[in-house]
Formats: sequence, structure tokens, C-alpha cells
Amino acid sequence: MPSKTHTTRAKRGSASFCYQDLSDAYQRKHFQNILGRLRNVEQLYLVDNGMQYLHSYSFPKCEVLNINNNYIASFKYLPSIPRVKLLTMEDNDVDNFKGLGNLKSLEDLYLRGNPITFLINYRQRVFQILPQLKRLDGIPRLQSDLEFDPEYGDMDESMNDSSCVIL
Repeated sequence: MPSKTHTTRAKRGSASFCYQDLSDAYQRKHFQNILGRLRNVEQLYLVDNGMQYLHSYSFPKCEVLNINNNYIASFKYLPSIPRVKLLTMEDNDVDNFKGLGNLKSLEDLYLRGNPITFLINYRQRVFQILPQLKRLDGIPRLQSDLEFDPEYGDMDESMNDSSCVIL
């Protein structure tokens, strides 16, 4: 008989599945099943799980998502999170802006430790793509974030910039 945990749907609120050993096929399968049932979760913490992709999941009521310390390489690999207000994905592998524009409800974004943060005009690019964003990496939107200098590259989605910006 299946356990009650597997037969009931997740309640609203918070769910934390951090530091999971997903190298084991059994653990990975059950972890994926659990994630698929979290349709009503409002705050989700998936820190340090070695995940690369979440795009096959949908968390329609999620307003806070923390996926720090994983291996996610693109915003395109994020789950469907139409209500997300706070996204923390520090120390991942994000190196381009592809898919960032899909996060239309986002107010706070943390990307420290990702290759994308070393691109020229990083902050300006993010605020241009997400004009509703209030804070990036814990720093409120500044006037200088709204002043994009086209001399240092256009808003392409590549990582061909040869300089870095350190905040």
C-alpha cells in the first residue's frame, strides 16, 4: 500500500528538498514524483541538489524559488513559475540571458556566482529585460542600471564579451 505522503497532494505553503542525493536512481525517481505534485507550493527550496533542468515542472502558485548551488545553465531550464517574485539561483552555470524575459512577475533576482554576472553591462541588461525588477543581487535598482551603453555590446544573448564587471 502506498504511503500517505505519496497519495495526497501537497498543501499550500513551503517545501524544502535541499541536499538530496540524486545520484541514486530510486531517490531521483521519487524526488521527481514529489516535484510533480507540488502544484500549490508557494515557497520552494531546492538548494544543492546537482540539478541541471527543471523545465518539465510547473509551480503555478510559487512566489519564492531558491535553487542555489545546482548546475542550471540557462533560464530556459527553469520550471514554469508565472507568479514568482523572488528567484535565488546563485552558484549555478547561467551564462546567457535566454529565457530571462519569461519571468514577468519577478521583483528580486539573485545570480551571484554565475558566469553571466561577469558580462559587460550585466545589471543594465537584466533591468532592460525585466523592467519590473526591483532588486538584483540584493542591490536595489539604481539610476545607472537604466543607462545602457551600446558601445559595450548590444542586448544579444551570447557571452562574447571580453571584459568583466566586479561589483
